[in-house]
Amino acid sequence: MKLRSRYRTSLTVAEATRRVLTMSEHRVPFTSVQQTGTIAVATTRLGPLRFEDRMRIVSVERSGPNLRVSIMKDGPVLYGRINAVAIEGESGTIVGWEHDLHLPIRALTPVLGVVMEVGYRIGITRLLKRR
Repeated sequence: MKLRSRYRTSLTVAEATRRVLTMSEHRVPFTSVQQTGTIAVATTRLGPLRFEDRMRIVSVERSGPNLRVSIMKDGPVLYGRINAVAIEGESGTIVGWEHDLHLPIRALTPVLGVVMEVGYRIGITRLLKRR
């Protein structure tokens, strides 16, 4: 399941990237995140259902003021890669977000794909708001 989205924020590139990389600050509905260094575990609870999502930051590349980040999702429920870029704009930062994620049970992909798309959009929008 692939998702590509773009967000505009008044945050600086450095602050937007810090927030993306500080996964414990992500506010994804029904999910809490614990992070130690480059490794994070997100625990999602939907009623009696509970699953963990393991992630690790695999690269951070700088080009002038702009940054590119790559995060791997290592399962056990979600597998795949997230790529994000933060590019300096005229009045803030443009953040591009792309993920290609897979579930071990393909039949669940359409249903969870819709839930995840909504969850990611809400979470990233909240993450990039000025506080």
